[in-house]
Amino acid sequence: MNFDIKNIPNLAQQSLHSCSRNYCIDCSRFHCSSFSRNHCTSCSCLQVAYYTMQKLMDAIRIARLEGKDQKLLDKFDKLDVLIIDDFGMKPIDGQQQNDFEQILDDRYGRKSLIISSQLPVSDWHALFKNELIADACIDRMVHKPVRLQLVGESLRKKY
Repeated sequence: MNFDIKNIPNLAQQSLHSCSRNYCIDCSRFHCSSFSRNHCTSCSCLQVAYYTMQKLMDAIRIARLEGKDQKLLDKFDKLDVLIIDDFGMKPIDGQQQNDFEQILDDRYGRKSLIISSQLPVSDWHALFKNELIADACIDRMVHKPVRLQLVGESLRKKY
């Protein structure tokens, strides 16, 4: 199955490059409202990891309990692209806020990050319990990155 880039209106073609019939992100900051993991994680030229927000937070929590949280965060830092899907499905509280801010801070301006969400950006601040962390995270997620907002039918119906 090939993903038709034409389904993303106004996409800067220089933001993408072809890797053996698959499209991969080649941009230091990239966020979008909807993006399927199948169109990026199969690329062999980049180190890519895909997590839903909940599974990402669970993985960090479990690693922390095992005393391996820094090792896991270092692993994320080595990735070329980290994809976080379903951002905003649940509030972010407690240690999760700090962990998420750390990931954003580690990647900001250096490594690619794709965040997909069904929630409008204007509602993201309410997801955080700590306003200071909310401001820091949202600043990194919306002010400099490339942002795509897809409109129309779900691509899951087509693909």
